[in-house]
Amino acid sequence: MDDAELWREVGRKSAASELDEARFGVEEALYDILMNTMYQGGDPTPEQIRDARMALNLAYRILETRIAPIAGCEPWGGPLPDIPSGKARETYHLGSSDE
Repeated sequence: MDDAELWREVGRKSAASELDEARFGVEEALYDILMNTMYQGGDPTPEQIRDARMALNLAYRILETRIAPIAGCEPWGGPLPDIPSGKARETYHLGSSDE
């Protein structure tokens, strides 16, 4: 295996490892909502929803920025925001009536 092939293999394994960790985060967050809350007769908390969204967003970012290019796929639109739109408007005073 020449150096270029070796680096491609290292990159592939690194991307796979990163996606695998994100997959576990998604499974853990959704399991908490389903098994520990909803199937026990409870409603999910805002914190559980936030954790699940963050886990899903991380997996999506890794898929779009690391994995899709390897497959030769173009991105599915722009990147996800780091914070919810409502929180961004509140924090940065976007669209407020006092402008």
